[in-house]
Amino acid sequence: MLDNYYYRQITNENDFKQIQSRDRTLNKKLTNNLITKLLNEDIECYMMISDYTILGFFAIKEEHMELFTKKTYNLIKILCIHIFKEYRLRGYGTEILNDIQWSVKNNNNKSYEYILANSFVKTAMFFLNNGFDFYKNNKKLDVEEHMILMYKKLD
Repeated sequence: MLDNYYYRQITNENDFKQIQSRDRTLNKKLTNNLITKLLNEDIECYMMISDYTILGFFAIKEEHMELFTKKTYNLIKILCIHIFKEYRLRGYGTEILNDIQWSVKNNNNKSYEYILANSFVKTAMFFLNNGFDFYKNNKKLDVEEHMILMYKKLD
């Protein structure tokens, strides 16, 4: 069983500075991109916290997008999941995915059929092991590595 944890929504630039100070090696372009999106777009960012320690963070956004059948779907897109290095391989990333899926499935206001996720090439296996599949390659983003768009159909 995982340690007790909770999520705290990130609502301003100071919250991002707190995350950045937690791990100086965290890609500044990535976090600055998230700050810009948070302030200018309708995304939700959360910190995962246990015993006053930030374990990681994630960002999600509701989107309406054409998928395989040229039909437009309401879906949730995971812009990023980042677990700090010393807490990886303990199940926290999987727990975040499970919590997002549970929340999406139990949303009484909207119906969602898919979850999309941005993945770095080196983290694609994490999503594959959690029931996602490849959708398509994205163009090179404003970070050093390529991103892959993954999807999962909800039951």
